[in-house]
Amino acid sequence: MPPTLMLTLRMTQAGAIAAIVAGLLAPDPALAQSPEGGGFVVERIETGFAVTPDFKFTEFDGRSARLAGVYGGWVNDDRLLVGGGGYWLTNRESDFSMGYGGVVVEWFAELDGPVDLSVRSLIGGGTATLSDEVGTIEVPVFPGRFGPPLGRGNLRPEPRTRTIDVGRVVRYDTFFVAEPQINALLRLTDWLRVSVGAGYRLTGATDVLGDRIRGLTGTVGFQFGL
Repeated sequence: MPPTLMLTLRMTQAGAIAAIVAGLLAPDPALAQSPEGGGFVVERIETGFAVTPDFKFTEFDGRSARLAGVYGGWVNDDRLLVGGGGYWLTNRESDFSMGYGGVVVEWFAELDGPVDLSVRSLIGGGTATLSDEVGTIEVPVFPGRFGPPLGRGNLRPEPRTRTIDVGRVVRYDTFFVAEPQINALLRLTDWLRVSVGAGYRLTGATDVLGDRIRGLTGTVGFQFGL
């Protein structure tokens, strides 16, 4: 075979092989553009850190109380936050105080529009201090400094009584807490949302205070971050 013909044949074979390889490696345009064709769709997964200072309005031992705190964590795919948080009673007194914290998990519904819903739960532990009245006595008190003189037909008036505390005991206790909550979040900017929610503080493993530290909660907070 002449050298020129042989060279032409080899070039033709190489071109055919290159065309076949290119055809195998090239993606199908219909599959790449249409999810219905079974092709892969590449999407960016949003992850980042979020922190939320918030305030809780609750009942504690039958009294109105306010809690201030903060929670935060890592948000994966704009849907799931895993982190931690803690809360403390703001109107605390020596015999009326509480604080608790633990692991926080929050799931976001990712609704279309500026308003979103989430379900959040805190699981952990805390401490509380309350006081109990251990006893009172009734003390007679006369209207005047001295009663009228005793005599026939002139009796001293009936004394009134006053209750006097004879002692209070301060009780300290530790407890387990689980606080589920549902929230509505209003997006103000790409990095700020206002959160309003309601939940219930469940407590257990209390040796002294029992169910005096559990109760309903209402929350207002500001979420910064993703």
